Amino acid sequence: MLRHLLVAGVALGAAPSFAAEWVYVATGADQAVYYLDTARVTKGNRGTRFWMKVDYTRVAAEKARTSVVLDEVNCEDRTVGPLAHYKYSPEGSVIFSWSQRAIYAVHEPVPPDSVIEAFVERLCGV
Repeated sequence: MLRHLLVAGVALGAAPSFAAEWVYVATGADQAVYYLDTARVTKGNRGTRFWMKVDYTRVAAEKARTSVVLDEVNCEDRTVGPLAHYKYSPEGSVIFSWSQRAIYAVHEPVPPDSVIEAFVERLCGV
């Protein structure tokens, strides 16, 4: 019996972890706090895909508590395009959701001195 538990424990410990690893990136002018999930940065067809989390705790005018956004950045062109956006209430329920296929994402230039530029600099090493 102990052997079975030991084998199961080793197997579970060897399973890949899919936990988010949120790392602080910037605070916006409205005091929203922005994080990057370093565990889920991937290469897509048109660039690097990444998840951004926004904490609205200090933004009185925002009804959402947090949001997560999937964007795709083209480091060579310094453009970014949205792929998905989800907003959550303080209770944790989804209050807004939107997504599109990557093929339809319109990449726009990254504005200088913006929060998104902080993400691009971190992801592209610029």
